[in-house]
Amino acid sequence: ENVRARENHRGDLVRLANEVCMNLHDIMLLKSAFETFDANKCDSLDAQQFHKAIREVLRLQGRAPDLTEDRLQEMTDSHFRGTVAEGDAVCFKTFVRWYCSHGFCEDLLITDEEQWLRKLAKYYGVSPDYVTRIKGMFDSFEKCKSGG
Repeated sequence: ENVRARENHRGDLVRLANEVCMNLHDIMLLKSAFETFDANKCDSLDAQQFHKAIREVLRLQGRAPDLTEDRLQEMTDSHFRGTVAEGDAVCFKTFVRWYCSHGFCEDLLITDEEQWLRKLAKYYGVSPDYVTRIKGMFDSFEKCKSGG
């Protein structure tokens, strides 16, 4: 019976992966983080647990290493205010949907410095690559000047 339950559980994950167009490995990673922070094992996360689970997913993926707790908290709080009724919790499927919607958000993919360089590029009407090259030249000059 335990084997059948595991097969059904895996089948549910495969169906969810197909439904949201994700690979099974990523779904299993999300499930692992979700279950880690589902402290009372009720198949749902409150706002604080949700935040911790998202932080864990990002850590496991090696993404957004310089994303501050405040910025991540703002992102996860924003989700709760927009989609979850006060006092409610998030089920696994909603957790996966949040990841699908926000997992490739610029805030989670690039560093603060890269975001700043992109803002400069937009402000001056030039490409981000151009600003990055200029910064690289500036940084190499600073390194030579300081004897580094």
